[in-house]
This record gives sequence, structure tokens and C-alpha cells, in this order.
Amino acid sequence: MKTNLNIDTNGYIVKANNGKTIGVCSNENKIYAKRLNKDISEILINFLLSIEDKRFYNHIGIDFIAIIRAFYRNLQAGKIVEGGSTITQQLSRAYLNDNSKTIKRKVKEIFKALKIETIFSKKYIIDKYIESVYMGSNLYGFESASIKYFSKRLNELTKKEFIYLIVLLRGPNLYVDNKQLFLNRYRSILFRLNKSNLISRNQTNKYLRHSPKIQQNQINVVPSTIIPDIAKTIDYNKFIINSTIDYKIQNKINWFVNSTNDLDSVICINKGKIAGFASKHGNHYIFNNFGNVGSTLKPFIYLYLRSNGIDQNEQISTIPIYKYGDWTAKEAFEYRCNTMSLARALEVSNNTVFLNASYKVGFNNVSKYISTLFNKEYCGDFPSLVLGSTPYGVFLYMNYQWLIITYFQAANFSI
Repeated sequence: MKTNLNIDTNGYIVKANNGKTIGVCSNENKIYAKRLNKDISEILINFLLSIEDKRFYNHIGIDFIAIIRAFYRNLQAGKIVEGGSTITQQLSRAYLNDNSKTIKRKVKEIFKALKIETIFSKKYIIDKYIESVYMGSNLYGFESASIKYFSKRLNELTKKEFIYLIVLLRGPNLYVDNKQLFLNRYRSILFRLNKSNLISRNQTNKYLRHSPKIQQNQINVVPSTIIPDIAKTIDYNKFIINSTIDYKIQNKINWFVNSTNDLDSVICINKGKIAGFASKHGNHYIFNNFGNVGSTLKPFIYLYLRSNGIDQNEQISTIPIYKYGDWTAKEAFEYRCNTMSLARALEVSNNTVFLNASYKVGFNNVSKYISTLFNKEYCGDFPSLVLGSTPYGVFLYMNYQWLIITYFQAANFSI
């Protein structure tokens, strides 16, 4: 299916080149997947209402009975153990974007809930709630949670899997991280559903014996601005973008960014296409914040030097032999050795060794290589270009000025 870039793709699911989901398109740093235009079965809606808002179809946005019951139980317990908020109140809280525990916020929430009930139908309210409720880990809506925990669309979930999502509503991050708390809540909900005659005793026992098998798929935020560059095809009926993202590469990048304590950002280009990306700052950061590329350029310089007579094991002086007026490069770390191999210099990002090697083959030649490789203006005999800085103080890479990581194997070199 051909792509129509004029259509808003926010909320579309982004699939990797092997068909597996790797993210959701979003203009914000949150994950909200569009729900397919299919009604959720009535039994699943009844499951939700039985646990979250029994009198949903009878109240005006506020359930006074639930409020009084919650007040009494909290008073008995000496702490807050139950809330009295209706689904409409929870939806109004999302609209207000305020989770502060203050009387002022609660009053605003109540008035907003009353207004919502006067404007919209009950069906619309429950649909919007299912689409937008917070489900933990920056996820919003049951559709996003279905993808993360079950690799399914919401309409494909079993009853047991839908109950799992209901468990998360009270405290998504808490229950995901604490298996015992989750199981306790899961059992409690099953007994309540059985008591309400929504599931049979046999179903209850079956679900108790076999709790749902969940996954912890990492769902990436995919900025809508890069969709034209990664989309191979777009299915506008199923809200799916089939992309150039490589599933294995994306997982490796996710692992790297998540495992480091540094504020790292990575974009991988494979055969001229975006193959993966991630950032500790949020994925929008790497496409909207610019600066010099620094030592990220060294792998490219390394490949050029290797192909122009510099062996990876050749010992190169760590003392400056290059000449460019009074300018010399600084090092992030002090190395107590007189020489270092090019491969080792790449590993530890030694500036002087790369400058000396580049001086040997000619700074002007390195500059021409970079200019041709990235289709940028020739900078002339400019040594600091080797360290990722141009005389104009801008990125070198491509039209979007992106940080690039590539494979050395592509050039048939080994480090």
C-alpha cells in the first residue's frame, strides 16, 4: 500500500522489517496506539465496569455511594485503601493532566466529570477511557498495553489477558514490578468477577491455575517527523507502518542505551536506511537537537585510514607530529605510552593518534573523503574535522544532521 504523507500517523504502530512491532508513532514522549475501529465485546466492558465503576450507567459522573464506602473503609484502615472515583472522573483527570492529591484538583476533577457526562454518551466515555487511561511505562490506553504485554491488538486479547490489564489500572508500575502484588490483585478480581456472575467457578479456577503469560516488549516512541524516511508501506485501515527498522539492530540499540549510565543517543544507518535509534533523552531529542558530532566521526576516519595504507596494528606516536599553527588537540584521558595502534586509538578515542595518522595521509585528503561521503561542503585543510568539528560548527551528516553509527564489516575491515 502506497504512503500518503499528508495523513496524520500519530498513534500508528510501527513494525520492523521482520513484521514485529517496535514502536508507536507519536509527537510526544508517550506511547498511545490508535485502536482499531472495532467494538470491544460487551462481556469485556462488563469486566471493566464490575471492577472500576459498577454504577457507571446510573450515575452522573460521580458515584456518591462509592465515595461514602471508600471514606468508611479508609477510616477503618487508618489509611487510603480504596478510592471512590468513577471512570468519568478518571477520564477527567487525564484531561486535566494533573495527578496532584489536593482538594483543589479534586474539585476541578468533579466539575470536569459532570461536564463530560452532560456532553458525551456513556459509550463515548468508556471508549475514550479505554483509549487514553494510563497503563504504566509511558503507555496510554489498552491498545498500547496489549501490544507491550501480549504483542497483540486489543481486539485479539482473550478474557484472561483483558483481566490482566484491569489488574494494572490501580497502579500499573507497581503491579508490573511486583509479581506477588499482581497475583494477589489478580485473584481478588477473579473472585469479584465470579461473585458478579461474569465468569463461572470453572473459569475462575482455570484462570487461577494458569495466570496470563506476559512479555515486556520495549515499545519505542517513533517521532512522526521521520516517518517519510522509514516507511516502506502504510496500512491506513489497520494503522500500521511497515518500516526499514531492523528488529535485531533496534534491540541491540535499546539494550545499549538502557544499560549505560551515560546520556547516550544512537541512530544506526544500514545501507542508507534508518535501521534503529534510541536516546536516554527521549527519541525526539536525537532528531531535534543539533551539535558537532565529535568522536562519532572516528569510525569513518578509521575506515579511510585503513584503506589508505595505515595498518590497524601500526604504532603511531601519541605525541603531536601534525602541524596546524599553535593548535593541538586535548585528550579526555592521559595515556602513559609513546605510541598506540590505530585500532587501540579507535577503542579509547585517542585524538592525537588519529590526527597524526590523518596528517600522514593528508588532512586535505581526509577532508575530501568526508565531504564526498556525507555530501557536504569541502572544508579544506582543517585538522579538527578529524575530531568531528567543522569550521562552521555544524553537523556533517546528511540533511537531517543525524548521528550515524555503521558497521565496520560493511567495509570488510576488522578492528
